[in-house]
Amino acid sequence: MLRMFFTGEGYNVTITPHGRQTLTLCREQLPNLIILDIMLPDTDGFAVFQQLRMDPYTRPIPVIFLTQKDGRSDQLAGLELGASDYITRPFDLRELKIRVRNLLQAIKQKAVKPRISYKGRLLIVEDNIDIATILHTFLTESGFQAEFVATGRAALEVCQQKLYDLIL
Repeated sequence: MLRMFFTGEGYNVTITPHGRQTLTLCREQLPNLIILDIMLPDTDGFAVFQQLRMDPYTRPIPVIFLTQKDGRSDQLAGLELGASDYITRPFDLRELKIRVRNLLQAIKQKAVKPRISYKGRLLIVEDNIDIATILHTFLTESGFQAEFVATGRAALEVCQQKLYDLIL
């Protein structure tokens, strides 16, 4: 239902019912937003969320928990972990659409900060997280607009959406 709805709204949607597969997909595709259930067949959604936050590639991706766990303690736990939102089932599809749209707009507005001096937009393609983090930190502190992805496939996908001055 969510795939059909959000695809109809113009979003690219990838769905997986498994938490472990979510981590791999997110590293490869670097989505703009993740909607995550807490009750997954192979693992706990809170554990998946914590692993997403430990990975520098997926750490900045906003996450909305959408789940049947409607207890106040579960909701507070999700928000305390750092989730962007927590929605319980049954839910209003229109409300979810508005929350997703508002969250993505807020992210977009934060990303549109004018640079004092533009040195260039760089894409770092590196599967070693430590090396990618060091390069990213050094280059952004030097005035470059740098992003990184972990795989060649992810690089091809992101290059279809953005132009880069240099790819490392």
